[in-house]
Amino acid sequence: MKKKFEYKTMKFIPSGTFSIKFDLKEIDKTLNEMGNEGWELISVQDFSQMGTISYFHYTFKREI
Repeated sequence: MKKKFEYKTMKFIPSGTFSIKFDLKEIDKTLNEMGNEGWELISVQDFSQMGTISYFHYTFKREI
């Protein structure tokens, strides 16, 4: 039987105007919640505008 997956993308927006700041505790909390629901982080991609990172997309998958 062929495995099937579903995918979910989340957007993380850093704070700070001239330097990127993250609430690492909040990111860890979110990642752990996703893991407890069976999601596996498979990709992180940054998106920038004019050389400044605007946000990150975290992509997860889990078997269905």
